[in-house]
Amino acid sequence: MVNGVGIVCLQPFASRLLARFAPLRVLGVSWLFVGTGMGLVGFAHTTTEFALAAVVWTVGEVGAGGVAAGLVANLAPTGAHGRYQALYGWSQAVAKVIAGAVGPAVYVTAGPAALSIGCVVVALGCCVTAFRVAPAFHRPSSRNIPCADRQDARRAAC
Repeated sequence: MVNGVGIVCLQPFASRLLARFAPLRVLGVSWLFVGTGMGLVGFAHTTTEFALAAVVWTVGEVGAGGVAAGLVANLAPTGAHGRYQALYGWSQAVAKVIAGAVGPAVYVTAGPAALSIGCVVVALGCCVTAFRVAPAFHRPSSRNIPCADRQDARRAAC
């Protein structure tokens, strides 16, 4: 409940602020916040600690929410925005199903500390990867040029 309210209240303000930064860098930091917040849950013992963990991952979700969908829209070629958004939504659903199976299995077999540390490690890996590939998204490309207007070898791939 608190998470959803936080996202709804903060998203409009955060969108304007985050628009100043490279989308993949925003996503990288956001994923780090989400993973760290989820990781903190495993070490929380009081209501205050659980609430603090929820605040940390909520900040990450606020950052990732609009930026990810916008990035997918920007990557989509002309006329394929719906397919790209559908695939993005589908991939999130698959990730939630996998996490719903892997998370409890890790918790039961390796313990809550391993699951918490794993969340932070995966988030750190995602953050580093996003920062490493971010410069490639600032290079000019012909990905949004309609197939009929392309003069390069990729025209045949359309």
